[in-house]
Amino acid sequence: MRTKAFRLSFILLIALLLLLPLVSLGAAPNNQGPEGGDVANVPVSPLKAPEGVVLAPKTAELAAAHVWTAEEMKNAIPYPIPTVDEKDLANVGAAPSVDGAAGMIPGGAPEDAQALELGTGADLSVVNSAGLLGYSYPGPFARYYVGRVAPVTYFPWRTVGKLYFRQRDATYPYTARSYVASAESIGNYAIWTAGHCVHNGSNRSDGWSFSIQFVPAKTGASAPYGIWTGRVVATMSAWYSSAQLGRDEGVIGLYLLNNLKISQRVGWVGFAWNWSYQQAWTEVGYPAAAPFDGTLMYAVNSSYAYADGSRSPATQGVGNDLTPGCSGGPWILSFGYGNYANGVNSYRYTNHPLEMYSPHYDTLTKNLWDTAQAWHP
Repeated sequence: MRTKAFRLSFILLIALLLLLPLVSLGAAPNNQGPEGGDVANVPVSPLKAPEGVVLAPKTAELAAAHVWTAEEMKNAIPYPIPTVDEKDLANVGAAPSVDGAAGMIPGGAPEDAQALELGTGADLSVVNSAGLLGYSYPGPFARYYVGRVAPVTYFPWRTVGKLYFRQRDATYPYTARSYVASAESIGNYAIWTAGHCVHNGSNRSDGWSFSIQFVPAKTGASAPYGIWTGRVVATMSAWYSSAQLGRDEGVIGLYLLNNLKISQRVGWVGFAWNWSYQQAWTEVGYPAAAPFDGTLMYAVNSSYAYADGSRSPATQGVGNDLTPGCSGGPWILSFGYGNYANGVNSYRYTNHPLEMYSPHYDTLTKNLWDTAQAWHP
């Protein structure tokens, strides 16, 4: 009888020891970045990067909770839009065929979101032209201040915001500078931006951006949905290693704010990949270089003009005159309906300020999107 009691006690002890790690995890504090405590001690879910994706290592620099002051935000440098030599224009031409099955995942609005109401009488800056593939330089576009069409707090405008970060130069002496660019909520804890906004493309481990903060729907000094802190970042391998513009894509995982995920607060744009190059998009961002000042959200409506065969995969080009600060802003397909992210403000050709190019979203791009959806800071 005593032996049976001993065995039972031993079994109960082993079960209790096995449960202890689960109890400890359940009791872990719900850290929310600057408003919730010491961000440096928050564990990040371990993830194995899928094909084509590079995850930033967990460093104290990336984990540090730097809260940007209003003055620092005002003085941040609009991230320069990468430019490429006009000699490559010889490879700009017709759209290539697309490999792989096309896919679409729609965006979504939080319960408190006001439905988009498209206004009339917007102040449009329109350029029309015709020539190669239907367009000669520049491809036609209509650019407007979003506030003239609808409040930026309407969905899906509210998913887009200003992105502040620090990043080192890609060349010696690797000076760290404060930058401002654009990004958008893509679901769960994540935001999407250009690869050059999360890493300098130098193949260096210290090239990652840090001190990251995201301010959705920012207008002037107003931050209607708060300021969100970045914790984890990733980009495409080809961008990380050699700044290949065909893979200029990046993602950032954010902390909770007031016990909410970014997607719960502002909603999220969807995602479309392996679709034809011949599309029409609404490109959004916060241009901050002249003639803009970075205080307002702008949008550009344009359609496919060219494919840049100098990149791998070939990139897609449209008419677009947004200036530095717009980097990382989304190209939204089926705007106001499915709201699918299908491009990003990435680069332009030297002396072609009225056009913009984006990576073409394919199966490897979807790997980056999947990585972002799996994060749980």
